[in-house]
Amino acid sequence: MGTEAYIGFRTEEGNPSRPLPKQKKLLDFFTRKNETLADGSFGWGKTDALVYACAHDSIRFPGNLSLLGRKYIDSFNKSTLVSLLDMIPPEIIKRHNKQEHEIELLNKSKIVYMQLDSSREAIQKVNSMNLGFFGVDQLEEIDEEVWIAGNARLRRKRSRRHSLATCNPDGHSWVWNRFIRHSGRNGTGHVSGVVWKEGVPPPACQEDVTFDVCDNPHLPWDYIRSLLTNMPDRWVQRFVYGSWENFEGLVWPDARQQPFNAKHPEQGGHVVKPFKISKHWDRYVILDHGHRNPTAILFVAVDFDGNWYLYDCHSEAGRWVDYHSSVLEAKVHGQDITAFLADPDIFRERESEYTIARQYEDFGFYFEPANNDLGGGIDNVARAWQERRIRVFDLPQFEGFWDEVLNYRWDEMRVQGIRNDPERPKKVKDHYCDDLRYMANHLHASEKPKRPVRERYWINRNRGLNKQAFMGY
Repeated sequence: MGTEAYIGFRTEEGNPSRPLPKQKKLLDFFTRKNETLADGSFGWGKTDALVYACAHDSIRFPGNLSLLGRKYIDSFNKSTLVSLLDMIPPEIIKRHNKQEHEIELLNKSKIVYMQLDSSREAIQKVNSMNLGFFGVDQLEEIDEEVWIAGNARLRRKRSRRHSLATCNPDGHSWVWNRFIRHSGRNGTGHVSGVVWKEGVPPPACQEDVTFDVCDNPHLPWDYIRSLLTNMPDRWVQRFVYGSWENFEGLVWPDARQQPFNAKHPEQGGHVVKPFKISKHWDRYVILDHGHRNPTAILFVAVDFDGNWYLYDCHSEAGRWVDYHSSVLEAKVHGQDITAFLADPDIFRERESEYTIARQYEDFGFYFEPANNDLGGGIDNVARAWQERRIRVFDLPQFEGFWDEVLNYRWDEMRVQGIRNDPERPKKVKDHYCDDLRYMANHLHASEKPKRPVRERYWINRNRGLNKQAFMGY
């Protein structure tokens, strides 16, 4: 391999240059963390740093195998691949097989690039690799299982065995939960960059664009000004200021993991302190059964005004009906449950007539099929969130519930002929969300609980004290 070949960053004119300060910080993080994320606005050099790390590891460790990808291969070819080939001098490339999406260097290292969707084919291909580097451009586009699969294959000897990804903020998604909310946990780290500092007036000339306000001052000042003045505020918050508080694409954007405000409900969230629930309120147990996927159970009480109180929950994968029945027994002991609702799928006969529903019946739990109307259920739950009628007890077991609800997003629309696919949420981590739909559909079709009648007494001068009603507190 020629020693004069330059591998590194370049200016727009193609001249060698040093990495920007944020790029340098990112690459330093990459050497010290197992999983590193470059997040923030676009334009500060995330993708260039990603392909540099891939190229550097491919050259430093002969015989290395690196995997680079993006959700769609067309997007990768038009953007990430161009940056990668600009980073690697052609004289050190032995061959580039565009059909197999593989670049082989003279030192026998290989860089494989592919479409990283959640298809079985993609997952199987990732699971067959023995990687030394794993990189993803636009991590927010892919499912977490793909990221986990790639990191699980970092086992190649004589390599760094680290991963690096880029992304633009996308609300409180799994990426936010893994890298931002729990930054530093399990060897993760992130570096954020912005093309303009929030609160600073738009630039009026190139001299206004400095490192104090921009992580890439080589960007034209009028380009930055155009973004700040011509784009919608929500877009600017996400793609210029790098804010993770983005609710675009959420199925239930009104759901808030914040304290409930009794005086001004519209100003607060949906979290309430636990309290003793009235014995006169209706109580429901809602189940979405799974084995490989989690079985998710919600315990809901409904007051006389139609407000829901989620007072307990349970979610666990890899367990059978007997285990979940024991959990149910412990949680509902001594309670008067109005109805047990479950996913209609557990009533379907498969290889035998012994359905999942019958297995629960063997343990004394008689579920009835819930209304599984998708569109109506989503709308009914959305109104309940918006009207602050859903209230969740402030308990640690609800963390998984909130992770699901706050990341429940619409799937991408696909065109089929002259008609669009129906709008549907992504089918990932939606088990508690299904429970909410079952609950909403049931309440929408039934009457709310009636207030109990107090005992009333009247005096008959001839017969003494008499009850007018039997029921009372």
